Amino acid sequence: MNSLFALLQGKAINHQPKSMLSIKLAFALVCVVFFNMPAWSQVVALSAPTITLGFNPANVAPGGTTTLMATIANPNSDPVQLNSQITITGLPGGVTLSGTSSIACSDGSGASDPPIVIPARSGSTPGTCRLTFTNVSAGTTAGGYTATWGPDVQFVDNNNQNIAVNTTTAASATLTVTSSGGTGTNGGRVAMAPMLSAWVLMLFGLLLATIGLARRSEK
Repeated sequence: MNSLFALLQGKAINHQPKSMLSIKLAFALVCVVFFNMPAWSQVVALSAPTITLGFNPANVAPGGTTTLMATIANPNSDPVQLNSQITITGLPGGVTLSGTSSIACSDGSGASDPPIVIPARSGSTPGTCRLTFTNVSAGTTAGGYTATWGPDVQFVDNNNQNIAVNTTTAASATLTVTSSGGTGTNGGRVAMAPMLSAWVLMLFGLLLATIGLARRSEK
């Protein structure tokens, strides 16, 4: 070990073979490079982003429309890029969503088409992007429908796209198509006051007038 330090200091070591000196010099250089390697050059595994789905409104009458929102949260210190196609299934009528109406991210960025880059976390707060799908048809058949995206949605490190991670669970949200329609009391129906036609009102008025005349003639 002392001879190694002597070698690094440029001192002559005549009693050792040149081959041994070369080996020691190579070992010293490897140690210097390894222990001074910058952090950015080391491969760090990604944590899988999380995806949540939600309908607004979640209760719709047949023939109506709703808005579906997908929120992607990135817990990593690097931005990540969505590396899979958007495929949301389980909607009324067998419709599959494959595009977005708008994208808004926590860093103020947004887009209408891929690539979709989710910002890095800020402190302990994940970076997010919200994908909004407007005018989603509720179809014509009443029932409950579960929209699903995933699992195996792939993301890659935006700074090193050789590093990838897939989600392991599917995101889902339920849309209820109700035959009653509307909102309000009375089982979801809006109560309407009965309306009388004009001729019924006229007959009722004549009846009252007749009763009034009859009473006057009795006096």
